[in-house]
Amino acid sequence: MDMGSPQSGSEQLENLGPAEFVGTAEIQKIVKVSRQRVYQLTRRNSFPEPAAVLSSGKVWVTAEVIAWIQVHRPADLP
Repeated sequence: MDMGSPQSGSEQLENLGPAEFVGTAEIQKIVKVSRQRVYQLTRRNSFPEPAAVLSSGKVWVTAEVIAWIQVHRPADLP
């Protein structure tokens, strides 16, 4: 990825590929909401299950999070 060219949040996510993971900080940047709101969103039954729970927190498969955002919060993607 060319760090000199600005990319939208969805373009950045598409470049990560399906095997990559995101945590709450990345979700917060993508959806442009507070940390507390990310916590609320990730606790919804419809939100994907975390791929792992690490000592630093939960992580999700990027492709699953993108798919969830496209269905449940499409206006948040540029």
